[in-house]
Amino acid sequence: MFGLGIPEGFGLIILFALFVLYFLPAVIAKSNKHSAAGAVFFINLLVGWTFLGWIACLVWAFVDSKKNKADIRQQ
Repeated sequence: MFGLGIPEGFGLIILFALFVLYFLPAVIAKSNKHSAAGAVFFINLLVGWTFLGWIACLVWAFVDSKKNKADIRQQ
């Protein structure tokens, strides 16, 4: 691939892995049924290319204030 000595199929696998890693906060938010999963995805799409934006989205994906308030009320 591009004269780097990397097989072409392996380059596609690396590209796919980087794509999944980039959207990891959105995937985590969706799998945790975050109340703002769509917003996490949108912000990740726009600001995720910066390291701080990606970290902020990752933290936001794990923290769901509405879900935590509901858990506290049930107890």
